[in-house]
Amino acid sequence: MFGFKKTLLENFLKSHFDKYIRDGRLEVEEFDTDSRKCSVSALLVGEDSPIRIEVSRYEVIQGDGDSAHLRVKEVKSNREWVEIALNEYVVDVDFPIPPMVAAMI
Repeated sequence: MFGFKKTLLENFLKSHFDKYIRDGRLEVEEFDTDSRKCSVSALLVGEDSPIRIEVSRYEVIQGDGDSAHLRVKEVKSNREWVEIALNEYVVDVDFPIPPMVAAMI
């Protein structure tokens, strides 16, 4: 099941953040739905080496009907500038996600 969830998450991230990822180089390295953790490695546009992002806590929030949102609660990166940006623009922000993704994560 990890392979399917990993592929689903990778495709979701690539489709939503494609303009930031160089040559589609993004890999989900860890994805634990029980502990609500995941880590991603991506080669971002303008970077010479991959950036690692670790989400150590996230929530899936069910809305009305079929709607769902993802809320990142805690994140770290091996690049200080990325970690600062993620904490400012991603942490505690609700991102709409498809119901199928919500059910898997």
